[in-house]
Amino acid sequence: MRPFTGENETIIRSIAGGGYESSQMRAMWIAVYTALVAWMAALLVLYLVAGGPSTGSPGRVQPEGPAYVSAPIGEIPAGTIAYTGPGDVPSEKDEAPWAGRMRRAVRAARLVFLLLLSSTVITALGYGASGGSVALVWVSFGIGMVWVVTELVADSHWLRLLYSAMLFPLVAVVFGLAYRSRV
Repeated sequence: MRPFTGENETIIRSIAGGGYESSQMRAMWIAVYTALVAWMAALLVLYLVAGGPSTGSPGRVQPEGPAYVSAPIGEIPAGTIAYTGPGDVPSEKDEAPWAGRMRRAVRAARLVFLLLLSSTVITALGYGASGGSVALVWVSFGIGMVWVVTELVADSHWLRLLYSAMLFPLVAVVFGLAYRSRV
């Protein structure tokens, strides 16, 4: 005799990862997983290109020379750059040329992943996926990946505003579809 049958089996399988509620829910999770892979790939590339200023090697640049002073804040003369220890982060001028671009792309990829993850979880907790919510998640994924690529070539807050204005309403509609009525 099987201990879990009917509705209980469906609940146990969904908790244990043995299946999806529907192929539509599976399609939404594929979009989330693909966004996660894109974010992690961008992060790895960032770690490769964010090296020191001249050598391009990974790691922090230790400031040297008379311009750096290690003293309490109140005792530092005006116009002197304070260096308080190895925990200081170098400025973006000290980074490799692609580091800033990759950092922006990683931020965009992370935002896309988090938006897709939240919309998929909300949909799973609500009434479930519909064809419309799946389509909107994949459209959001496409817009998000174009945003990530755009961050590599352009540094414009207007473009970020444009992509946000396209992406956020789509995700909000997916949130709304998660709790649609069953009428």
